[in-house]
Amino acid sequence: MATASVAFKSREDDRKQLELEEARKAGLAPAEVDEDGKEISPHSPQYMSSASWYLHAERPIC
Repeated sequence: MATASVAFKSREDDRKQLELEEARKAGLAPAEVDEDGKEISPHSPQYMSSASWYLHAERPIC
């Protein structure tokens, strides 16, 4: 019987990620950059910036 190893984020990691997203939206932190070097807009909703689980995309769509 195989067990699936799932990486869980701690509360601290989750809080840091949320603070970084808020800082990017406020313009206090640099925007995230995709593989092509283009900035990813911090104002695009999460469901638009990430691909669905069934597409097996390795990078954000926007």
